[in-house]
Amino acid sequence: MRVVAVTPQYPPESRVGSWLSTHECLAHMAAGGHEVTVVTQLGAHRPDYVLDGVTVRTGAGLVEPLVAGADIVVSHLGDSGRAHRAALENQVPSIRMAHGGPVTDETMAGAALIIWNSAAYRDSRPGIVVHPPVRPEHYRTSPGSCITLVNLSEAKGVKVFWKCAEAFGDTPFLGVTGQTGQQVIPRALNVQTIPSTRDMRTVYSRTRVLLMPSEFETYGRVGVEAICSGIPVIAHPHPGVVEALDDGAIYADRSTLGDWVDALQVLADPTEWDAAHQRVGAENSSGPLAFGFTQAAVTARWISGTARSTRIILVVTRPAASRDPLASTNRRAAQRCDQRRWIFGTHTPEVAIGSLVTAGGLLGSGRGRGLAVLDGSSRGSSGRPGGGR
Repeated sequence: MRVVAVTPQYPPESRVGSWLSTHECLAHMAAGGHEVTVVTQLGAHRPDYVLDGVTVRTGAGLVEPLVAGADIVVSHLGDSGRAHRAALENQVPSIRMAHGGPVTDETMAGAALIIWNSAAYRDSRPGIVVHPPVRPEHYRTSPGSCITLVNLSEAKGVKVFWKCAEAFGDTPFLGVTGQTGQQVIPRALNVQTIPSTRDMRTVYSRTRVLLMPSEFETYGRVGVEAICSGIPVIAHPHPGVVEALDDGAIYADRSTLGDWVDALQVLADPTEWDAAHQRVGAENSSGPLAFGFTQAAVTARWISGTARSTRIILVVTRPAASRDPLASTNRRAAQRCDQRRWIFGTHTPEVAIGSLVTAGGLLGSGRGRGLAVLDGSSRGSSGRPGGGR
């Protein structure tokens, strides 16, 4: 089967989480024997190359000719819609991946399937949820000594990072410039700034605590990457982030600097950091990372039409009694953020098997076959523009 995916940019040049997650799903399809071609529309022209079995070509002018000869087209909600329109004009099933950006009925119209990166972002809209797959071996390392922020934009919380650096003047802070948003370089003597890198292990090997004070996230991929090394994460509790990290993070409201300072003060105690490190390690080993990666294969089967039914595992939590010194900070964050679905603090996880997705086949033997989806997954919060590293 010929699969054509159209994205603004693509790895390895761009390390934005949306393209990394898309590539993992497409690589699974290539490994299954399908002919997978990606067309990138932005960035400098470069010769065609192959990454994990996926052929990558550059040039917006390639979109229509390649789509016309495809059996399936993959693109992103929030992009220009060029590939989606071309697919509809040529009666080619159009798969739309949703990793951030505004969503309207118009942008969803005509899609054979929409793949959301979190239940919170999906918010009961049509489609299925596939958490961004993360390969632990690509990120696992030994933690370092720095307090780290990835992407120094205001939306990602650089002001919180800067103020925390000023509050802990004897602690090294590491800022990694991002590829989305205007970057702000903190003027604090204990902050070192480095450019983005293809090998994030070089970042996590220097990181003791990862900060995620983002204004909005549809998921929390960078936090999942850090958890691969048992690195404690402090994050603003957006529903998508909590869905990604669950008990693997400490939650603090980005508008209340004192909560971030309190959390960092607790983690400055070696005993408390070791406890958090062990707790994160237990979260890592309990299965969410492996499950997230398995979902890439599930997505590939959906796109290729070989799946008939699958189950989505949702993690739900209930409060548990604890003397965790961070619990009060998390409770304050929960009260301020008014997250109805999630209770922050110390949790006892339960795994609920949702019902879920049943399809009669996306493609069958050719183009244009319909897709029936029955989904009983939980509702989340309304989607907003976000994402990106």
